[in-house]
Amino acid sequence: MNYILFIKKNFSLIYFFFFSTVIFFVCKHPSQGQSITDTYRFLQIPIGSRQAALGGHNISLSYGNLSLVYSNPALLDSVPHNSITYQYTYYFVSSSFHHFAYNYSLKEWGNIALGLVNFGYGSFTGYDIYGNQQGNFSVDQTGVKVSYSNRKGHFVMGVSAQYVSDNIASYYSNGLLFDIGSTFDMLGNKIIIGICFKNIGWILKNYTNRELIVPFDMQLGITFKPEKLPIRFSITGTDLIFFRKLYYDPSGKIISKTYSPGVVRNVLQHISFGAEILIKKSVIIMLGYNYKANQELSNENSFAFLGISGGLSVKIKAMELSVAIANYHTSVINFHVGLQYKLPSLLKKRYTHI
Repeated sequence: MNYILFIKKNFSLIYFFFFSTVIFFVCKHPSQGQSITDTYRFLQIPIGSRQAALGGHNISLSYGNLSLVYSNPALLDSVPHNSITYQYTYYFVSSSFHHFAYNYSLKEWGNIALGLVNFGYGSFTGYDIYGNQQGNFSVDQTGVKVSYSNRKGHFVMGVSAQYVSDNIASYYSNGLLFDIGSTFDMLGNKIIIGICFKNIGWILKNYTNRELIVPFDMQLGITFKPEKLPIRFSITGTDLIFFRKLYYDPSGKIISKTYSPGVVRNVLQHISFGAEILIKKSVIIMLGYNYKANQELSNENSFAFLGISGGLSVKIKAMELSVAIANYHTSVINFHVGLQYKLPSLLKKRYTHI
C-alpha cells in the first residue's frame, strides 16, 4: 500500500521521467534514410469508427469514447466507468479489423483499460519453389494493450503498454510498445489540447534478417467548439518527428529523394481535419479530411473523394452506436461499425469525470 501512495503522490515526477525516456528514444531512433523496414503497420490504421470518420487521427477528443483511448491513453479520463466497446472494420477482400476494450474507474486513483485488437488478412494458398501446392496458411497481426490515466487539475496524463505480434504462416515476430500522452483542457472543455508519443518500444523477436523498426510517431492535436456554433472541430498533426519524407507523384512516377513538394503541401501531409455537427446531445454527424491519404491514393483512375471520410454517432441511454466510411484503398470504400455500452454496476454506484 505504501508503494501505491508513493506512486499517487509522485505521479507527475514519474510521468516526467517517462517523457525524458521518450526524448532519449527519439534521439536514438534510426532515421528514415537508413536501410530498415517498418513493421506493425496495422498500428497506424484507425481503430474505431469515430477516429476513422474524423480524418483517421485524433488525440484530443476527450468526450467519453473508449475506442479513442487507442490513439491517446490520456483520453481514458473521460470514458464512463465500466464501459465496454467493440469496433469492426471491413478493410478489403477478406481483410478485417476487430477491437475490444473495457475500462474501469479507480476513482481518485485514475482509470485503467484493457484492449485487444486483431487485424486478419485472411487465408492464402502456399506453394513451394516448384509450384506444388502446400496447403493454406493465415496471416494476422494482434495487439494487447493496457492503459492508465490520471487527472491533475486541467492536465490528464496517460500511459499504455502493448504487446504486439505478427504471424505469417509458421513465421512470427513480437514486440513491446508504449504510448505516452497528455491532454490539457481550457474554458470548461471547450478547448482541449493533446500530445502523444506513440509506439515507443522494441522488437523482441524478428522473423527476418533485415532490421525492423516500430512505427514511432509523435502527434499533436487540438479540439475546440466555438461558443454558439453546434460544431466541434479537431486538427491533428502526425509524424512530427520525421517531418520530411519521400514523395511520389499521383500518376505513379517516383520523384527524386531531393524533391520537395513545397512548404504548404509538406505541412498538409502531416495534418488531418475533423468536424462534428452536434444535431442533438445524442446525435452527431462526423466529417473528416486527410490530405496525405488523398495524395497517396490519387491516380488517373481514382474517384474524386479520396481522403474524405464521414460517419454518424447515435447514443441511446447507456449505448452508443457509430458508423463511418473512409478510404484506404483506391478500389474499395472501407466501413467501420462501433458499439459502446456502459455496463450496469454490480456493486455500489460510482461516478466518473465526463
